[in-house]
Amino acid sequence: MQRAQMDVDVQADMEIDSCEAMRPRELRQQIVASMSDGETRGARELASMMGVSLPKIRYALARLVDEGELMPTAATTNRNRKYKKVEV
Repeated sequence: MQRAQMDVDVQADMEIDSCEAMRPRELRQQIVASMSDGETRGARELASMMGVSLPKIRYALARLVDEGELMPTAATTNRNRKYKKVEV
């Protein structure tokens, strides 16, 4: 493997590690900040967008729903469940 490619791979791994190490409160703030009014996003979309595991995103989304920041668009068991920002 070429040296430049190795540097890119190492840098990408470091970025993913830093996202995974993100504190729960920071993650929740980023989720809310990434959503504009009326926009809906699913858990998988948010996980890939932020480079965080799906279980971490799901935990953060559940907290945001409990805190009244986000509102789910479907039942918990619905595979098409998305979330949207609660309009103030």
